[in-house]
Amino acid sequence: MLIYLNLSDRAIEIYLDRGAAREVAQTQLDDIVKQMEIAFADKKFVEGVCQAFRSLAAILSKPFPNKPVQDPVPNTPVVL
Repeated sequence: MLIYLNLSDRAIEIYLDRGAAREVAQTQLDDIVKQMEIAFADKKFVEGVCQAFRSLAAILSKPFPNKPVQDPVPNTPVVL
């Protein structure tokens, strides 16, 4: 997921990959953007962004639960 803030144009856009986009309705994204706009209008920038991530995480945690994975990426160095 990507939350794009264009400060010069005062635009907020949320981009999701295809898997996440199948699970999130556009109206949900619109609501999150609206809440960010309200927070930004009150100069609560950090709170607005953090709340947006929390909202997206709550929506996406159901279809994509966080399951512990043992060593998903090897930690050993590769010598070329």
